[in-house]
Formats: sequence, C-alpha cells, structure tokens
Amino acid sequence: MTRAVLYRILGNDLPPRHAAGQTLANLEFALRHEPPLEDCEKRWVLNRIADPAVEARVAAALEAHGQGYLRIPFIAAEYTACGIDFEGLPPKLYFHRAGFRALTPVRQRRLREWCFRRRTLYLMNNNGARNAALAEGRARAEWCCPSTATASSPPRPGASCAPGSSTPARRGT
Repeated sequence: MTRAVLYRILGNDLPPRHAAGQTLANLEFALRHEPPLEDCEKRWVLNRIADPAVEARVAAALEAHGQGYLRIPFIAAEYTACGIDFEGLPPKLYFHRAGFRALTPVRQRRLREWCFRRRTLYLMNNNGARNAALAEGRARAEWCCPSTATASSPPRPGASCAPGSSTPARRGT
C-alpha cells in the first residue's frame, strides 16, 4: 500500500474567477513540471466538468502522462433540477422587470448569482469531490490528501508529501 495519495480536484472554469481554459492550462503546467513524490501517488478528480470536449482534453492529458483519475460526471438533468431560485425575491425584481433593470450592474450580478446559486453549487461540488477522493484514497494509501488548490507540489525530485517523511526540506527550495 502506498504511504500517501494526493488528489487534485479539477473542475469547471468559473468566470470571472477563472479564465477560459485555466483548468487545462494549470493541469498541463503541473504535468510538465512536477516531479514524482516519494511514497506518494498523485491522482486527479474530474469534478462535474460540464463541457464534454474540455473533459475529454483533460482526461487525454492525464492519460498521456500515465496519471490516474476519478471521474464525477456532470449530469445535465441533475443540474437542471437545481432550478433557479426566486424565493424571497419581490416580483418587481424578476429579471425581465423594470425594477431589475433599474438596479446597478453590481446589484444585478449579485441578484443573478443568488438566484442561480444552487446550480453554481452543483457545478462546484467541492465537498462532494473531496469526499469521493477520501473514499477512494482510504483504500489506496495510509494518508489521503484531497486538494482543490492549483498549487504545485515541491519542485525537487524525491520530495515527499507523506507525513513524517525522512526526506529533509532544504532552505530556498
């Protein structure tokens, strides 16, 4: 059994937080530049990627580098079932009404984000992806670390992510 497994969670680019193609660009950078980790398997979670073409490119990049992954599918019917929540919203602020158009652009955006929050949470699925990684990881390794961050692992070959690793850290690296 491997000592540790590090899961990186890959999801949808969500503008304005992410640029279009940022997930794939970050993945390709990590695959090209990160060395293996001592006693640590690196795996990936494809987390409800809505665009099948993007998901296929991400999977192809992982497979080309011999990287394993877990796939949580985007299911359009589940996304649609999340609906648009107008509860608590006065009818004068419905999107097609003059009251909505009279709001500042910032308030309009916040109102849209509120109404679509359930769909956004479905797409993001951060806790669901972490839980899926933990469930799979417990069977693969003593330690399991799921991460939604796009940070890279230590830059030197032989570095370890395993707790209590005997690989010493060096200053300046």
